[in-house]
Amino acid sequence: MKIISSFMDDLIIRKGVCHSIVFESTRIQMHFRQLLRGFFNRDKSKEFEYINIINSRGDSIKCKEFYFIEFDCQSISLRNEKSTNKVVQDLLRYQLENNPQFLEEYIKLNTELERFIREIELKSDDLTIEFEMSDNLISNIIKSFVILFEYEEEDYVPNYIIRKFLLESLLQLNVTNKEVFLLFSFPEVDIGFEDYPKVVEYLKKLNITTLIITTHSYFSRAANQMFLINRSGALYDIINLGKELVKFDLVNKDQESDMSKFLAYKDFTGDYDLLDSELKNFLLSNRF
Repeated sequence: MKIISSFMDDLIIRKGVCHSIVFESTRIQMHFRQLLRGFFNRDKSKEFEYINIINSRGDSIKCKEFYFIEFDCQSISLRNEKSTNKVVQDLLRYQLENNPQFLEEYIKLNTELERFIREIELKSDDLTIEFEMSDNLISNIIKSFVILFEYEEEDYVPNYIIRKFLLESLLQLNVTNKEVFLLFSFPEVDIGFEDYPKVVEYLKKLNITTLIITTHSYFSRAANQMFLINRSGALYDIINLGKELVKFDLVNKDQESDMSKFLAYKDFTGDYDLLDSELKNFLLSNRF
């Protein structure tokens, strides 16, 4: 499938693969994030700007066909976020209704609550007030719970551990098995560099369609597929770069993928320091 827009080149997205995207222009990055989020949330695009997703035949894919998950990594403590509590509450509600271990206790609780409510009443002279069980009583009870997190017997819980739990929870809640699209923005903001490999490897093993918006070389290059978008909205041709590197015997065929991403990022960001002089001259000779 392709992400097409009014302001940048098309992006070919492979199902079940981890992609990364780096923008040179803040303006284009902002438009992309806003309009992609708007597409999945069914917001109307501006009159002259749009993002759509099409299939291999060129037909539009409706947003309702996707199960959209978004993580914007800007929280200092993810466990204190309302959105975190909401996912935990939804998962608990789902488990109460579907997990055999919980279901028996859930039925017992329902029975006791119904008995309790039937037996209580308020009276004032000839006035009697009785109560009935609300359909959303259990949901309200769940919302009243204080949620506590503990990790390795410590109070501190790394954000990436909570995100892993939230992501797995949201995938469980995809009961209609829609195509998952995960948008992961700037993971480098709240992850220490020693945990970068853990996060990337985990995302890859999920085998869901993932797009990481980043400015960091590790996350951009570690993804299965990397997009580099310049200030004009043009896509850097990494595939052709790899072919030329092999053609001119600058890299071996088995190095093509890793080296083309490494050198493309260097060329895109203008960072030629410490590069082999032959590779540096090759990159500079291809600049327009």
